[in-house]
Amino acid sequence: MKTGTVGLASMGMLVLAMAAAMVLLPVTPANAAPSYPEAVLLVSGFETESPFTTPAANCTGQEGSEWNPPGFPAGSDPEGLAPVLRQAGNKVFTAPVTKSTTSLPASCSGPGEPLPDFTKMTVTSNGDTGENGLALAKLIGFLHDSYGVTNLRVVGHSDGGLWLRSAITQNQGYEGVEISSLTTLGTPHTGSYLADLAMELKGGKCHFSNRTEQRICEGLVIAAKLIVLKLGEKATFQLSNDFLATWNPQQVIGNCPVSAIAGNHIDLPLPRLGYYIPSDGLVGIASAQARSATDITGHPIPAPAIPDLREAGVYDAVHGGSLGFIYGKTLLNQAQISQKVAQTIQLTGSSSCNVTPIASAGSGGSVAGTSGATIATDSNQKLRAPLYRMVAASKKGRLPRPGPEDFAVSSKGVSIRCGFTRLKAVPLLGDRQLRIHKAARCSKRLRVRKNSGKGVAKALLLRSNQSRHVIVRLRGDRARIRIRGKAPRKLRIHYLSHGKWKRLKRGRRGWAKLPAASNGSLRLRVRVKGASRSAPVDTANLNLSR
Repeated sequence: MKTGTVGLASMGMLVLAMAAAMVLLPVTPANAAPSYPEAVLLVSGFETESPFTTPAANCTGQEGSEWNPPGFPAGSDPEGLAPVLRQAGNKVFTAPVTKSTTSLPASCSGPGEPLPDFTKMTVTSNGDTGENGLALAKLIGFLHDSYGVTNLRVVGHSDGGLWLRSAITQNQGYEGVEISSLTTLGTPHTGSYLADLAMELKGGKCHFSNRTEQRICEGLVIAAKLIVLKLGEKATFQLSNDFLATWNPQQVIGNCPVSAIAGNHIDLPLPRLGYYIPSDGLVGIASAQARSATDITGHPIPAPAIPDLREAGVYDAVHGGSLGFIYGKTLLNQAQISQKVAQTIQLTGSSSCNVTPIASAGSGGSVAGTSGATIATDSNQKLRAPLYRMVAASKKGRLPRPGPEDFAVSSKGVSIRCGFTRLKAVPLLGDRQLRIHKAARCSKRLRVRKNSGKGVAKALLLRSNQSRHVIVRLRGDRARIRIRGKAPRKLRIHYLSHGKWKRLKRGRRGWAKLPAASNGSLRLRVRVKGASRSAPVDTANLNLSR
């Protein structure tokens, strides 16, 4: 009896000892999020919607139509980026992206996996570039804290590439994460000319004495305003080179591989629009590949400072699903492009993207922009920019004979002909409402017709004034602005500062003191002097930075 008692007591002590030992061991809760030290983050772009998803098995196929395009036969090889990257063994996250007017698509996570704070970590696809970069920076910090991500490779489509560059610049919020590579698809690194044109038309003034011409002009400007309204004025403006000419020098990136992919399905040779044509319908090859180019005035557009930039291919594709009415192949639904991305994300460089290089991208002493010239403001230089005006089609559907640098804009359902030859056209900003037509090399007046044969066809010719141009002489921090040719009745000058236009005052002799901002942009708007106040406005643009 005594022996049995001792045995039971010993067994009790053993059980207690085992329980104590288990308390001392690290315990992983059943609902703890798994750790993904190495991962990929996909960021969709302009005018898109994308859910937050994790690498969990149950999230396969839930990444949204941007990353997992619908319509592929069952059993076929995957073509979208998400399934191709998953098949290659990558742990794929997708960033939450939505439009300002819509709710975020339903997110997907595995059992026990946390969701980010969507109020702080959601990208607004028609919102501010810097704010979206900050939201992504916070999301990357969340992936580190909640999912153990320490090595991240990022992929951005369209503006997603710009937002990621902004997040890389704003790298204070995710210490412990190394961004190893950046791959961009159709990213407007130096802008989209069609965004510049949409903003120009939106700000255009219709001053035609002829009632029919006035109505045509107003109709097109209203259409442009509707496009900008739909896309968002801020987002449209931040797609323009006017904005990116001052934004690019403020961004910094380390010596990591940055692979740029472009589309070239739209190939309409327009005069002096080599930085837009060929394009994917929104972004030209030069901009998508972050290369230097020349603008419509022949002045240089500098490439952004990206130390380890690599061209990753040009493909016969349009920008995205929104341009499906033009062509079925997009940058996001082609297997060869997705497989190329699977290769580029694995490239390595001498440092991570979020390590500030010794020579900062913003340390240069000269820059440039759209309709501008690369200058150093401490030197004496002379710049020239042509003047453009909007000329409306007559009641009989006639436009003037175009010059070598002219092009036409019309509403949908309108054809423009040079003799019996119909001018080729592409949608403005991928929208169905406006078309841009190649008008050069026509020795006759242009004929404008509505395809239905009914009503007045709405079309404008954006025409350069061969006899008038703007002359700007720079001397230190001062600029003298004059008009070569017939004197204007009124001259207005504005400069761009932090995304807003401000009036620049000019003295009696035409001299104006340039703003003290590190990056400034002057926009010159000239009203032609004449007997009639209904004369159209001539406009010239110059971008200057120091």
